[in-house]
Amino acid sequence: MKAIRAILTVLLVWSCTPAFLNKSDKSEEALRNSNLALAASLLSHSESYPAAFVYNNTVTPLANGASVFVTYNTVSYDTGNFFNTAASDRLTIPMDGVYFVQGWLAYQPNASGSRKILLYANTDAAGATGSLIATVVSPASSAGEESVLEAQTVYRFVRGDYIKLRAYQSSGGSLNLTVSGYSQVLYARRISN
Repeated sequence: MKAIRAILTVLLVWSCTPAFLNKSDKSEEALRNSNLALAASLLSHSESYPAAFVYNNTVTPLANGASVFVTYNTVSYDTGNFFNTAASDRLTIPMDGVYFVQGWLAYQPNASGSRKILLYANTDAAGATGSLIATVVSPASSAGEESVLEAQTVYRFVRGDYIKLRAYQSSGGSLNLTVSGYSQVLYARRISN
């Protein structure tokens, strides 16, 4: 049963990723949100498999060459008390185990430079300590299109560890992290002991 739940979790989350969906179609965004809610309701009944999905619903400016940790102001669901508003830049692991972790960022349209998304475990405010557990680097999208990046991993954590999502861009000017169903999002789910 545990293996079936883990597979269902990964499949439902994968089916809701920006690469799978047409980002310009609002019905696809609604489908993604309903799939995530379904995944949470199907799997959250077990205290052994807590999950959290948090996001920021405000635009975040990002200076050229700057690297910032994303903060969150909205909880879509949190079945394990991962999120605390006093530490709004992270999800804190509620119990030992293996977790599927995923983050999304969307940068406003700009055809110059590169974009990065980085997932950290137990890092300080400067990103100098802890572990980089996933990263994606991408050239800018063509003019008029958002640059959408997703990073994900499966990682073993112990209770009290925490996950942070970092954004970086080198467009030559300030860019915003946009507000959409697939930007400034952090997701974590325990999938195994």
